[in-house]
Amino acid sequence: MSAEPLEPRLVLDASTPVDDLAAFAKALKNGGATLYGAAWDATTTAQRQLFGDGAQFLNFVEVTNADHTLNSTANANNITTTSPTWVFADQSRLVGNQTLADLATQANIAIPQGFTPGMATIATQTLLAGSP
Repeated sequence: MSAEPLEPRLVLDASTPVDDLAAFAKALKNGGATLYGAAWDATTTAQRQLFGDGAQFLNFVEVTNADHTLNSTANANNITTTSPTWVFADQSRLVGNQTLADLATQANIAIPQGFTPGMATIATQTLLAGSP
């Protein structure tokens, strides 16, 4: 019986810097970048997931109503699709899923690098007895 080949893996150690996606999301927000899209839309979800835990720090604006039609916010900001639409401080736009590198270039913001993972703060939680 032959063994299945394994997927290539990236092994990180303390000397290998990695993209700090939370810091990058914060920098985009602070730099005036806004992500317009629909939370239910697969392409918008994929764009936000590119930032991992940092997605919560993006300036995300929902552009649809409950019936999935474009809302007044979309109309006021000239958004014509539910797909991700990035609007930058200089009013330039990128429509559709973008790479981190493309966003960094358009916003003129370097992707921060770090040696330790960022951690999001979790509010105090009360667990019921027997909770995992």
